Amino acid sequence: TRDAVGYWEKALSIYEALKDNKKAGEVHVRLGSRVGGILDTGTRYSHNVKAVALLEPEGESPQLAQGYVQLADGAVHGYGHGQRSTGVPLLEKGLALAERLGDAAGVIEAAGRLGHALVYHTGEIGRGLELYHKSCEEARKRGFLIALS
Repeated sequence: TRDAVGYWEKALSIYEALKDNKKAGEVHVRLGSRVGGILDTGTRYSHNVKAVALLEPEGESPQLAQGYVQLADGAVHGYGHGQRSTGVPLLEKGLALAERLGDAAGVIEAAGRLGHALVYHTGEIGRGLELYHKSCEEARKRGFLIALS
């Protein structure tokens, strides 16, 4: 809801005032997500750019992996100033990081979005479908409900 976005934005301003880059980056990831569809794609893309810039110096984390995936998804779909050519490598980076960290939810999301990008944007249908399958199988094993788009 709009109220939730307002609360996240207030939290962001507090973390920025405190110069807590890790927490600010995590809030940017949240604001950059597709959840709720409240913010326009350009705004979400900007949040993801900021998230990655703030989180990379902090080291590997599930939030950084999610930031890569969300930033890449925006690039693949031509949002913001993203270059479509950067999307697939960023998705691969996010997937590899989620796998290294053992972040099941991150692997599910990254594999699904990478599969989508490969099928619909690069024509790598076989590999894309393998990643879709991996995403669905990981979700099934953990009892997660997923919606791939």
